[in-house]
Amino acid sequence: MKIINPKISIREAQNNNLSYLETQSNISNSIEEDNILDTFKEFYKDKDITQRFKWILNSIGISSTENNIYTIMTELTKLLPFIQPNYNLFLIGESGLGKSSTFSLVLPFAKTVTGMPTEAVLRGNERKNDNNSDSPLLESDVLVLEEVADCTNTTNSIPLLKNTLSSFKYLKNNKEETRTNCSLIITSNEYIEKSSYKCFSKTLHKPLPLGIQDFAFLNRFNGTLPHYNSLFFSRKYSNSDVGIHCYQLHLLFKKLKSLTNTTYYSTINKEFSTREASNINSTVNGFVKLFYLDTEPEEHFLDFIIEWAKYILSLNISTEKIYYPFTSKSLNFISTLFFKSKKNDIEYICFLSRSRLVFKFKNDDSPTNAKIIALDGFGVQENIFDLDFIKQNSLHKDFLINLYKEKNFLLSLQIDGEIANSKKFKSNGTLINFDFNQEFNNLLLDYIELSAQKGSYLNKSYSFKGLPSFYEKIIENKAIELFNYPKSTYLNKSCYILNNKNFKFINYYKLFNK
Repeated sequence: MKIINPKISIREAQNNNLSYLETQSNISNSIEEDNILDTFKEFYKDKDITQRFKWILNSIGISSTENNIYTIMTELTKLLPFIQPNYNLFLIGESGLGKSSTFSLVLPFAKTVTGMPTEAVLRGNERKNDNNSDSPLLESDVLVLEEVADCTNTTNSIPLLKNTLSSFKYLKNNKEETRTNCSLIITSNEYIEKSSYKCFSKTLHKPLPLGIQDFAFLNRFNGTLPHYNSLFFSRKYSNSDVGIHCYQLHLLFKKLKSLTNTTYYSTINKEFSTREASNINSTVNGFVKLFYLDTEPEEHFLDFIIEWAKYILSLNISTEKIYYPFTSKSLNFISTLFFKSKKNDIEYICFLSRSRLVFKFKNDDSPTNAKIIALDGFGVQENIFDLDFIKQNSLHKDFLINLYKEKNFLLSLQIDGEIANSKKFKSNGTLINFDFNQEFNNLLLDYIELSAQKGSYLNKSYSFKGLPSFYEKIIENKAIELFNYPKSTYLNKSCYILNNKNFKFINYYKLFNK
């Protein structure tokens, strides 16, 4: 496959007074469109999923190694309208975060309009001769409506869009019923600070016109991609000069769009309606087409993508329940993506919060044997909090885990002992069962007390099962003594590490932010 330098392509366009698209066409005139699928299959065959992610991200200008997984998934999801017919997205959030840059700069093959167009522009003007009139917007492969929040004259266009999104048909020039595969992107700015996923429940679409906020309209979209500084923290761009040329991607996406879909997610558990399940399947199929063109998708990849698809769709549903994008079903793929070489050496994985994971490795010869990954911008802020907490409490370092910053979203540390949290997972996402029996521990305490009263010793060795409640109290009292910890607050078990001799505090953000 022809690998190019995107930066040179743009420079060549400027020097020759050509449009970027004209230059792409000139560079890519040797590419045979009919063979583009075979070209990509050949390109993919010696690359694992980590390398495939890297190449696609690099080709759209996003670093695969410097961004958290939430930012990566947001940018990749923006490619799906080019790959799936009738794939619709909302992009809502703060300005300056590149909501529509994928459609205007990276892949400038979409039709972009500012505001809500009129009904006549969407379906074509019936008063003009077909041969002389501009193509209706609904004939576009991808139609981007930017900044629709301030639009007031939407009386006719919103019903037309709603009907078209439902039937995939419209009256071209108000005369002939025509099938459309147009994917619709609606963007809007919204500046209310988001401090957690709970903030997305019912306020995310408030900036949009009332007709769009209607559930019947929202439910025809595959999802919403929120764009907030707090959610991304920062977005790092690729420094590489080489990648797959966007014209090649365009040709590939056109072919992928014609491929049939497979049912990966079913409504057997009635978690979502039939329409919603169809939207989820469309998202999953888009990712499968993009990354598994040459082979069957791996199960851990499907588990991961289905969780992401459920999350972005849930933001459109008028309920209080927001599905989190990363769950225990996501762990296997996240392990592969970030720790491919160490995947088999993972002892366990533990959620420190909704936005952070700790990976404990077996028999690691390095000075550190664990990593903390921030899954999103919220997790990055938690990492920063923890690093600052250690600096501010250096006098108590004997009770603190040392953290070392590798990247904003990645910390390394040494774990000597066990995180007290009983919910630990294997790399494949299955729960590790820990033997915990408070009733047995209480009986053992009674036995010890009875033996002490009689002045005798236990005649055989006993050990507590799991973590006895009295020891939890000891750790809680130590937190109160060292850090002025609120007495009325429950100390989460993900906040400390135990070994045979002592304990140390970890997860300082969770310790003080409930």
